[in-house]
Amino acid sequence: MRVSNFLLISIMSSVMLFSSSVFAETTKSSHAPVVFQVIQDQINFDKTMIKSASVITKNGKNSLEIVLNPSASKELAQVTGNAIGKTANFVINGKIMTSATIRASLQNKFLISDISKEDGQTIVDSLNQ
Repeated sequence: MRVSNFLLISIMSSVMLFSSSVFAETTKSSHAPVVFQVIQDQINFDKTMIKSASVITKNGKNSLEIVLNPSASKELAQVTGNAIGKTANFVINGKIMTSATIRASLQNKFLISDISKEDGQTIVDSLNQ
C-alpha cells in the first residue's frame, strides 16, 4: 500500500498516553517528558479504503463521519473488536488529531463525535489525498 500523507489510527491502552512531540508542545517545562506508549495495532488509511468522509454539524456539535469500503471495514472491525474500551488516536504526520474511546467494534461506517471542525476537515482532506 503506497501512502504519502496518511492517516493512522492507533489503538492504545486506555490511560492517557500521548506522542512525546505532541505532549512536549503543550507543556512549558524545560525538561523533556518521559512517555510510555503501548500501541496494540494500527491501520494506515489511504483514499482507496474510504468511500466517504465528512464533517457533520448537528445541534452545534461537530462529528466526523467515515464510511469505508468492504476490505477496510473488515480490517477495522477486527482491530477495534479486540480493543473495546481502549483509546483510538487519529494521527496525521505524527500529530494526534483526535482521540476517542472505542465503545464497540467499528464496521463500515463510524462517527467520531465532539471534534473541532478544523481538525475534522484536516482528517477529511488527508483521507481524500
